[in-house]
Amino acid sequence: MPAGGDESQQILGRYGRGLVVGQRMDVDRIMGHQGLGWEEDAFTPEELAATRLVLSSKAGGIAGGSQEVQWNIISKRILGLPDLTTH
Repeated sequence: MPAGGDESQQILGRYGRGLVVGQRMDVDRIMGHQGLGWEEDAFTPEELAATRLVLSSKAGGIAGGSQEVQWNIISKRILGLPDLTTH
């Protein structure tokens, strides 16, 4: 989001994504080994969908960067601190 954007929106969006990932990980734990399916023979369509959902949530977290980095960026913007990483 460009500088001067709505920081509260950024914070709430990041927090919401964290909740979704947590819920998907709970589904993974509840399903046990049935939540690890990739091919259709030994798993139901629901189990396969749950597996893909969990894996996509992990991939989304990796693609978005670590939570600590995101919080630092948001905090700098809220506090108006300079970005010392640019030259």
